[in-house]
Amino acid sequence: MVIAPHREGGQAQYIERPVVDDAMRDGPIGVAMDWAMHHLGDTLTVEVLAEQVQMSPRNFSRRFREHTGVSPAKWILARRLGEARRLLETTELSVSQVAQACGFASPVTFRQNFVQTYGTTPTAYRHQFTQLEGSSRF
Repeated sequence: MVIAPHREGGQAQYIERPVVDDAMRDGPIGVAMDWAMHHLGDTLTVEVLAEQVQMSPRNFSRRFREHTGVSPAKWILARRLGEARRLLETTELSVSQVAQACGFASPVTFRQNFVQTYGTTPTAYRHQFTQLEGSSRF
């Protein structure tokens, strides 16, 4: 049986920032991924990403899935949610401001995706993180 490691205190283990595989970094998919990470607040479609590396959307989508195992849309959603978590942990931005900064169409869409992925609301996540941080201080 294989189980995920557990961290005490109710905080899940997360990777701070995704790392692009060295073999992919200099290729068109890696370039598009890097560009997307710097433009999460923008509209990011397959067409927009493919245009960044002068590929057809169909070929880009196929190659992206080969390299990452997921569709560009799922990858972007995961990156946006990760950035949202970081902003909730490190800034005082409102949930609406975080949603906008991370490229979500509305705060409602952001909340729905956050709850589906992390099992808690953005506000509850921020509150829990603040409590955990406060309890570790002397």
